Amino acid sequence: MHARPLGEPSDPSVAGGRKLGRELFGYRRRPVDGLLRQIAQAIASIQAEKAELAARIAGLEADLARRRELERLLDTTLISTERAADAVRQRACTEADEVLDHARAKARRLLVDALAERERLDVHNGERAARLRTALAILETEQAGSGPAALDEALLERARRATDDEEPAGTSSTG
Repeated sequence: MHARPLGEPSDPSVAGGRKLGRELFGYRRRPVDGLLRQIAQAIASIQAEKAELAARIAGLEADLARRRELERLLDTTLISTERAADAVRQRACTEADEVLDHARAKARRLLVDALAERERLDVHNGERAARLRTALAILETEQAGSGPAALDEALLERARRATDDEEPAGTSSTG
């Protein structure tokens, strides 16, 4: 058994939901002409709808192509942005390392300068303490030779205290 397409009438005398009347040499002309006009209108309507759908499909395909291009551009932009961010991050790390190296070098120079200044001050204080000890020895010698009235005892005591305060670390006074 042959399957007929959907919507096709099983009887050829029925078309468009109407039964066509027959005459001696075929079908009646007026109903057939009316039916043909209806069929032509339906075909025109279907063709117009088909053209409208084709235009809509073309528009959707163009929109899809634009969106795909936009997606490609966004991907390219994202990759470029990530690369630029990596480059900026790398430059920042390099600059930070340079700043740290510079700061460390400056700190070393300051430390060397401070140690040199400390040594200079230690030498200066040592010289000062030696002068004070010499002055104290002279004062004690003068006091011993000229008697207690010749030298103020308070001045002598101040000189001794200054000598004790000024001695560099690791040395001891004799006296």
